[in-house]
Amino acid sequence: MFQSGYHPASVRDICAAARAPQGSFTNHFRSKEAFAVEVLDQYFDYLKGLVGEALNDETLTPRQRLKRYLDVITSKLERDRWVLGCLIGDLSLQVTSHSKLLRKRLDSIFREWRKLFASCIAAAQSAGEIDSKFDATELAEFLLASWQGAILRMKVERSRAALERFKAIMFETVFQKPQASRAAEHKHGMVMRRPRKTRFRSHMVALVTACLLVLIGTVHADDSSTQQNSADGKVTRDGIDLFYKVVGPTSGDYVLVLSGGPGEDIDSMQGIANELGKKYRCIMWEQRGTGRSKLPRYDASTINLNAYTEDIEVLRKQLHAEKFIVVGNSWGMILGLAYAGTHPDAVRAVVTIGSGPITFEYLGVFSDNQIARLGACELEVRDFWKDPAREAADSDRAAFERSRAATIAYFYDRKKALQMASKLKSGDYNFRVPPAFLKAEGRYDFRPNLKTITAPVLLLQGRQDLAGEANICEAHSLIKNSTLAFIDKCGHMPWLEQAEQTWKIVDEFLAHLPK
Repeated sequence: MFQSGYHPASVRDICAAARAPQGSFTNHFRSKEAFAVEVLDQYFDYLKGLVGEALNDETLTPRQRLKRYLDVITSKLERDRWVLGCLIGDLSLQVTSHSKLLRKRLDSIFREWRKLFASCIAAAQSAGEIDSKFDATELAEFLLASWQGAILRMKVERSRAALERFKAIMFETVFQKPQASRAAEHKHGMVMRRPRKTRFRSHMVALVTACLLVLIGTVHADDSSTQQNSADGKVTRDGIDLFYKVVGPTSGDYVLVLSGGPGEDIDSMQGIANELGKKYRCIMWEQRGTGRSKLPRYDASTINLNAYTEDIEVLRKQLHAEKFIVVGNSWGMILGLAYAGTHPDAVRAVVTIGSGPITFEYLGVFSDNQIARLGACELEVRDFWKDPAREAADSDRAAFERSRAATIAYFYDRKKALQMASKLKSGDYNFRVPPAFLKAEGRYDFRPNLKTITAPVLLLQGRQDLAGEANICEAHSLIKNSTLAFIDKCGHMPWLEQAEQTWKIVDEFLAHLPK
């Protein structure tokens, strides 16, 4: 089909090339159309590998990754002597006028293909490499459509001229670097993008989970923080006591503070409560399985996303709060967005400070980045505590020591990382929670749920966050009323590394919330 085209490649030709009897074709495929769908799927899997190889190369900037992909494809087309183009483009021309099945499959392929490029384009826009005048998804659509046209012209000319002409014009116009005003903004170490006014088709979605298994331990704030009012409380749900503490003024909006993990103690967020507690009633929520909120067992029946979100809803009703402002870090980001998507009328705004992976695949990126940032000493410590004998003797101690060794990867500033690692305590994390959660939720994909969020959302991330920029940029593209902000020279916990910039961005966002 690639060499001859859809119509000239008969079933007889296909079977002859496969050295298979023609009758076996009908045993596996209802029609030639059904066979072509399988061909497309295999070709697209191959193509996604090339896309991933180029667009996930973190040694390059996002804009460089886009050009890298086009250069890779150019090289492959050259090896075919400019005769073969793109099977997806070829079949789009040959079959869409008379095959509904293939037209629908091609459309879904282009949509998926577009998302891969949109994430990279959004990252380039956030990095100040590409002007953000146009939506990243629209730019990705334009890129793919124009590139397919250049490939068709290449096949006519039998040369690279059309491809090189396309790349030169594309990167000097559509993907040109922004004006000096944007470059000046970068000098101050901060880039912000305002919310998009994008319309999304509304539809019902099943709630799926996003879980961050990173075991980072707890990082405490300075003890010299401003004194605030404090009141303990408890809610009971399904026989489980869940505890919290409210700090700050005795009236005003409630801010629900969500720690990471899952399984991390709420004390890790004390610095956030110290700051926001100057204006808001901050609820230091001890999620199930953390702090005083003990569980009788740790399995899928007690540790799952629905349990976490419904715990929050019971808390809101007990406090007689009309709406929460939700603030979360890492897993707390995932839980906060999940709650906002499940109970949109119960959330006034969401602020995420440090990102959690929104899909299982992004969790893999997070883990890879963590390992890549650890030095030989940290890796040696991790390997030491991976020893089966030590694991068997004290699994919690082994997990804690591995966690402490990995702390260095979560910071841009190594000195701050070492300082925080020295403060970690083994009781700050419940290591039984993450494996139970992952067992319950499996290979999660949280993206569909992001589309249901209606509240304003601030996505704040350090430029050197382990989660990577593609993760947060894709979240931004899916949440229709979201603002994305990056802070330079900053890792996974911005309020600890770049406090002044963090609170400037957060305060500005909260000050402009609709009444």
